[in-house]
Amino acid sequence: MLEKPNRLRGKRLFQEIFSHGKRVFIKGVGCFSLPLKDDTLVVGVTFTQKAFPKAVTRHRYKRLALHLIRQEIASLPRGKALVFHFQRPLAALSASVLRAILYELIKRSH
Repeated sequence: MLEKPNRLRGKRLFQEIFSHGKRVFIKGVGCFSLPLKDDTLVVGVTFTQKAFPKAVTRHRYKRLALHLIRQEIASLPRGKALVFHFQRPLAALSASVLRAILYELIKRSH
């Protein structure tokens, strides 16, 4: 779990990011980013429920994604709201595969 100041909370902010944010997609994982007025970084993770019907699978992806983000939070750009959206399961889910996808999404979202 991320530290409290880095958690993206609130339906209104999620909707704003999805409607007005910059979008980048790689292999069924998307990154929505929106600049913030202050110098904070907030991160959220969402899923397409049709692609992930079992909560166990959704929670596994979320735990892994947030773990990788927490390890590298110091190097991520400040002043942004990021939402990682999983649209379909990755065939070979491993930390290294997901790490590469997340880092590429972050690089492209600048």
